[in-house]
Amino acid sequence: MAWVARRRPGRWSCARRPRARSFAALARRCRPAPGLTLRIGKGLSVASPVAGTVEYAGALNGWGAVIILRAQGAYHVVLAGLDQITAAPGQSVAAGAPIGKMPDHVSSDPELYMEVRENGEPADPERWFKQESR
Repeated sequence: MAWVARRRPGRWSCARRPRARSFAALARRCRPAPGLTLRIGKGLSVASPVAGTVEYAGALNGWGAVIILRAQGAYHVVLAGLDQITAAPGQSVAAGAPIGKMPDHVSSDPELYMEVRENGEPADPERWFKQESR
């Protein structure tokens, strides 16, 4: 699956190269990217990418339904663009547990925005997931 760069308010853009394969490639071609936008099929279930505790679950202006997970250590994972949320604040979730659904009432494939934060600052999600898989 290719990661797709999209303009978000207060975020970043890649006017000439809208597709990239990694965070490092995006960072080289654009201003530093705080997260990734992934094209996901309509109506698909979204699973938690990590084990953690749901810190926030609800609507966030301009981002649709958003879930913020507190993972191990000083990490948070933000997932935005959901249509439905099936996890509640304070709930512990296992990696791979269903936490929401993507919209199914849109004309094109919906996009899931994912951001990894370490101590409140954006972190390279590719590096972070490699560490988590060990």
